[in-house]
Amino acid sequence: MKRNRRPPKNRPAAPALSPSEYVEAYVHFATELCEEGDVDRALLALDKALALDPESATVLVNRGAVWFLKGRPRKAVSDFTRALKAQPSLSTAYYNRAQARVRLGHLRAAVRDFTRFLALEPSDAEAFNNRAILHARTGNLKAALSDFNRSLGLQPDNMEVYFNRGLVRFLIDDITGARADLEAAIRHAPQDWPLLTKAEAVKAKLALIETCRLGRPPAAE
Repeated sequence: MKRNRRPPKNRPAAPALSPSEYVEAYVHFATELCEEGDVDRALLALDKALALDPESATVLVNRGAVWFLKGRPRKAVSDFTRALKAQPSLSTAYYNRAQARVRLGHLRAAVRDFTRFLALEPSDAEAFNNRAILHARTGNLKAALSDFNRSLGLQPDNMEVYFNRGLVRFLIDDITGARADLEAAIRHAPQDWPLLTKAEAVKAKLALIETCRLGRPPAAE
């Protein structure tokens, strides 16, 4: 049976949306599509939003995030950069661009982006941890320790930051400090923490190193 698709004559017409409301609707739709794993259709929705507002920082940041999810960090960096030209104080764009630049191996550029982000969001513990990791990877261990300290000052129960700082302390030959950080990581970690076994193994090795340096034989099990 065929359906009559003509609306009743007395049915009110749907209110027309403004261009900005269409943009907002496309962004919302793209977010839902990403949550469902349909990143290709999310890109199409965001492309339509940009056709209506080519300089929308919000749309560009969202499209950059989708490009990142698709494994296209160069395109992501391009969209984040365009977003920052439109809105230089958009902290999310700096954070996301840093992540994309890490994926590309541009670590020092990523450090600069995290620095710009933290100038706008100085209470973000995760960003300090991320920048610390990049400092460590580029050989700036002193800066890495400083950032780990600041991260823990904001979030003192983060086992991953203790773990990371412990590894850096080991690299600068602070065995006692490294062991203390590993113990703190284990103390704060849930039983299903993926790095728990590794943290316990590293702590045991550090204890052995510390004991040998003190001139004592390791204790019998």
